[in-house]
Amino acid sequence: MGKHVLRTETQIAEFTKKYIPKGYNWKPVPEGENPFDPTYPLNPNEYPIYTSFFKEAGLQLPLWPLLVDFLRCTKLVLTQLSPNVIRIIGGIEILNKNHGTNLGLDELKFCYALSHTKEGVYSINARANAPSLVFGLPDSHRGTDEDMIIIIGDIEPDPINKPIPKRHHGPGLH
Repeated sequence: MGKHVLRTETQIAEFTKKYIPKGYNWKPVPEGENPFDPTYPLNPNEYPIYTSFFKEAGLQLPLWPLLVDFLRCTKLVLTQLSPNVIRIIGGIEILNKNHGTNLGLDELKFCYALSHTKEGVYSINARANAPSLVFGLPDSHRGTDEDMIIIIGDIEPDPINKPIPKRHHGPGLH
């Protein structure tokens, strides 16, 4: 699924040490396999994610609560998102933590509109006359063609009866 950046045992060990916290495991998606195919065997605690989301967009486990809310609301899966969506949501989480704010899904939807490319990559763009909450973002979604891995573990901070989607179903942000 794209270029492979986790080729050697050293690269695999460094990636695991830097990005995968204790309590989680991961495995590569085999060459030519598609975890979004309904016949691909995904267990309930397995989630496909691009390695670039950790390395370039700052994704952390467990997922931030706002990212979980966004995924549930839009019915999108992580791998349909551009890295900038993850950067924006991570930036909002940092604003909340560092400044004692409580910006959530309503504020995100007020400030940003969901859009997608012809390739099916979804992004959020600042709405006209609305404040941008995060600045200095790259203007492309490069990197989403890197290795895809399967994270094994509960990636939601507080799983409830409505888990985040794992397979493509289409957008639902209103």
